[in-house]
Amino acid sequence: MRILWLLVLLAATAPVQAATVAGVAVPPRARPVADGPVLVLNGAGLRTKYFFHIYVAALYLVRRADSAAAVLAEPGPKRVWMHFLYRSLSGARMARAWDEGFRDNLSRAEYAALRPRIERFNALFDTVRRGDVVLLDALPGRGTRVTVRGRVRGIIPGDDFYRALLRIWLGPDPASGDLKAALLGR
Repeated sequence: MRILWLLVLLAATAPVQAATVAGVAVPPRARPVADGPVLVLNGAGLRTKYFFHIYVAALYLVRRADSAAAVLAEPGPKRVWMHFLYRSLSGARMARAWDEGFRDNLSRAEYAALRPRIERFNALFDTVRRGDVVLLDALPGRGTRVTVRGRVRGIIPGDDFYRALLRIWLGPDPASGDLKAALLGR
């Protein structure tokens, strides 16, 4: 019985290997802050709309979690990594998509309270093209850092904003059910 429990424990704590999704190599780890913890890949998947491949997304956490509730409740740094596959998405199209995701997964009161920060967040994006990488980092006590093509665009204050952002993928009406499952490592 002890051996069985040891095997279960080892399987649960085994490091996640690098993944490849839609031909894109997904890094196995992330470190949003140089002196912070190394985050592990929780899961990665493909965002499609109709039959178009839009982006590969990956979720990084301090420790793996297999439920949206566990991810949203977990304090500490987090990262969503997005590698764009679609030829081009304008800043306006990105803003509409972000806004739709927030509206679909927040109550009216939550959306209204976050609206000024959602507008600031949307303004951080210009046109993204195939091959561009966007990093969305939770920096506890500071907020959500947005990096596009290796350049920090800004920080949206409040830990609550990052939780709301994660709900776009992990909420009750996610951008994609398949992507939600993939980010949760299922």
